Amino acid sequence: MNLRLLCALFVAGTHLAPIAAAEPASTRTATAPLVTFEVRVVRVSAEPGAVLKAVKPEEGGVAFLSDEQLKALFADAQSDPRANILCTPKVVASSGEPATVRVGSNREFVTGLEARQVKGSVALVAKKTVVELGDVLTVCGSVSADRRSVSVSTGYTNTSLASDLIPLVPVTTQTPAMNGGPAIPFTQFLQAPQVRTIAIEKKELSLPSNGHVVITGPVTTVEERTEYGPPVLSNIPYLGRLFKSVAYFKREVRTLLVVSARVVEEELPVAPAPRSVGR
Repeated sequence: MNLRLLCALFVAGTHLAPIAAAEPASTRTATAPLVTFEVRVVRVSAEPGAVLKAVKPEEGGVAFLSDEQLKALFADAQSDPRANILCTPKVVASSGEPATVRVGSNREFVTGLEARQVKGSVALVAKKTVVELGDVLTVCGSVSADRRSVSVSTGYTNTSLASDLIPLVPVTTQTPAMNGGPAIPFTQFLQAPQVRTIAIEKKELSLPSNGHVVITGPVTTVEERTEYGPPVLSNIPYLGRLFKSVAYFKREVRTLLVVSARVVEEELPVAPAPRSVGR
């Protein structure tokens, strides 16, 4: 069939099937629920009578707070100069999807000796252990059908050294004799770090959107460093160091986990509905 015949058939009114034309994607949208989390870690004194208002004193206790009660909680915490409030990064996650935030570093410690074959002889090589120090936060929220509440599951772990002074344990071994000579003693110092872990975990806490919950964590003993000296002489730049003394003391600290959740709506483009057009 040549080109002239094709043109003649088209002009004669050959019927063509209608095709589908898409509407602009911006005219149709769907919403996907997201959950915004704000988490604060509050460390306050665990002395009798020092527990903050509206907070359950026992470990694992849960208290639901309004906006006014949350402001009062932070005001009470800031009135204590020894209190500490840590704000984690804001986390936005899809409904039902967990999210994890890690803030910290890895440190290596020489914790043992390992026997290895080196050039045909047995040698003791230092064995290193990696310890992850810092904070790990996991949150997960499931939005209800009416999108007015969130079922929150959260977990928080803090790993730190109980003391900056790490004990050293000397271990002496005898190196193999070479060329008929006597064995030479070799002393290796091994590190024995004491790691302290604080863990707080709660599952399926029902929160209204824009609601807040306080989870009471464990009581731990922390070691703090302080400097003291004569009021005038210790304030002299550089020379004041000669008149200062350093002391270490221990005190009990209560850890609180404050979780706030809010439901947000995100508009997502959906597949456009086809419509028929004729030619």
